[in-house]
Amino acid sequence: MMSFEPLWKTMKAKNVSCYALIFKHNFSWGLIDKLKHDRNVTLETVKRLCRILAGLDWKVVQKNLVE
Repeated sequence: MMSFEPLWKTMKAKNVSCYALIFKHNFSWGLIDKLKHDRNVTLETVKRLCRILAGLDWKVVQKNLVE
């Protein structure tokens, strides 16, 4: 299972809002909803987020092992 908790922490640290992702970077409301609820997104989305936040993917997504 993937968690986007690191994304929200990184966004807060870099002062990037969901509003900015939607209106400045052309993310859809549906995609923001997927991220907020830790649903599946494409690697292209992760790549775009990394470019926007100028960071590495480990600051965007975290893999949680479920037993």
